Amino acid sequence: MSCLLSLAPTDGPMTAVADRRAYTTTLDIDGEHDATVSKVLTVHRVQVDTTVRVVPVDERLALEHGLRNRAEVRESQITQRLSEITLKEVDARRAFLINLSGFYEFTGISEETLPFNSSLNMLFRSRLDDLERRPRNRGVFLNLTVPLWDSRVNRSKVNAAVATVRQNELDVQENQRLVEQSIRATLTRLREAQGRVDVLGHSADVARRSCDISLARFDNGDITGQELALDRQRLTQARQAYLEAFIQYQLSLADLKRQTLYDFVQHHSLVENP
Repeated sequence: MSCLLSLAPTDGPMTAVADRRAYTTTLDIDGEHDATVSKVLTVHRVQVDTTVRVVPVDERLALEHGLRNRAEVRESQITQRLSEITLKEVDARRAFLINLSGFYEFTGISEETLPFNSSLNMLFRSRLDDLERRPRNRGVFLNLTVPLWDSRVNRSKVNAAVATVRQNELDVQENQRLVEQSIRATLTRLREAQGRVDVLGHSADVARRSCDISLARFDNGDITGQELALDRQRLTQARQAYLEAFIQYQLSLADLKRQTLYDFVQHHSLVENP
């Protein structure tokens, strides 16, 4: 069984033809005789619209949206923020610290002379009476912590935290640079693919017209069948080149969607709420 995918030479949009040819199968039943089964499958024609619809791409929006939402950039920014918090915590260890606290205590204890099997009501009343008789206990505390001497250990930790913050800032800038570079490269490939589609589309139209002229000349007997076959081969090659460029354009558009996390066809973000 064979399956052939070809382009039909029509005047309209390019047509992908799936040609499933006839096949014959021979079966040996119980070793006595051969049974030949023949099947003919019909030809299925699938209309595929390969017309390129130019998708407007705002390069500024693509760069800004990608830099704002790409995972590697967001992760590096979060890491930088955490290092800044760590720096503040380490630096706060050598600062003056004042802690003001207060308390107010009231307690009620039931009498020990109560029977073991006293009811909850009796126990509660006994605790309430003790609470009313017992004097209140309250107070205020003021703690003042003053660093008198630093053995350079904390200073070294602060310097290390500052170096970590600077390193994370460089990582954020580097990730932003790499993301911007990849998005610009994708935009360049998209423009190149669109240009190739336009050029090869015109080439396919010229090849189709040339094939139509050759077919008319062949009907008039001006050219041979070999010359007509060469023109049809050139038409097939031109259309295959156009299809390859069309596929590359669609792949570049999908890659831009992945790089920027924005759908320029539907005009909406993939990660942000509309």
